[in-house]
Amino acid sequence: MTGSDGCVSLVKLYGFVMTLSRSVSRSRIETLVTCQCSRDSQGLLLQRPPEVGKTHLCVALGPRAIENGFSVSFYRVDELMHQLKRDWDISPARLKHKKYMPSNLLILDEFGYEPLDRDQANWFF
Repeated sequence: MTGSDGCVSLVKLYGFVMTLSRSVSRSRIETLVTCQCSRDSQGLLLQRPPEVGKTHLCVALGPRAIENGFSVSFYRVDELMHQLKRDWDISPARLKHKKYMPSNLLILDEFGYEPLDRDQANWFF
């Protein structure tokens, strides 16, 4: 059933009930829940307009990944930039022990909301 906002279905994932827009198929969400992207060491970019549930989905997928044996770190990009700036002068040998480095799944929220300056882009990449 399609609501007046164009949403077609509800998916319940770890206590979160998500309304999906027509452009997001339920099967895609169900594929994400399998954690196959993490198993295959693939990146995933959820790119949609503000207020459509990207963060909601990521917060629900994190526990699912943990349940499947993956380590997970979740950062808002501005928080990660602060951490990277603080760690910029740490040697690579010590840096690999930082929380954000060994995670199987690194979830970055609010990426692209604020532009990265040159230093931030260097830290990130």
